[in-house]
Amino acid sequence: MSSDPEAPANPSRISGGHIVRNMIYAHDENHNLEILSGWSEQGTREYDQETVRPANASMAKGHPCFPLNQELLRCSYACPTEMKLGGRTATCNTERQALMRCLVKNKQWKPREAEGKPWYRLW
Repeated sequence: MSSDPEAPANPSRISGGHIVRNMIYAHDENHNLEILSGWSEQGTREYDQETVRPANASMAKGHPCFPLNQELLRCSYACPTEMKLGGRTATCNTERQALMRCLVKNKQWKPREAEGKPWYRLW
């Protein structure tokens, strides 16, 4: 039995809700990605129904993907408040794909641990 989609999510309860992390993709006739709705036993309902993944509100400003992250967050928060996460993901799919590509390209990026300190050490 599935939970009511209009009911607020309870973060302490893991239930069958709408699957967000395990989305199913298909290509249309123009070779664009389409998001299909799907159910899976491994998935759980996403608690935050406003932020489209993989956007991160606490991403470091020095990250190469920071502008794309901000663009996806703006698109996500510009959607109507009654829109669920699946609809937001489909609406912001172009920005989402660009951010995912950037994150894959910059997977090895690490923040500078010593901002303001010289890059050399004498001993």
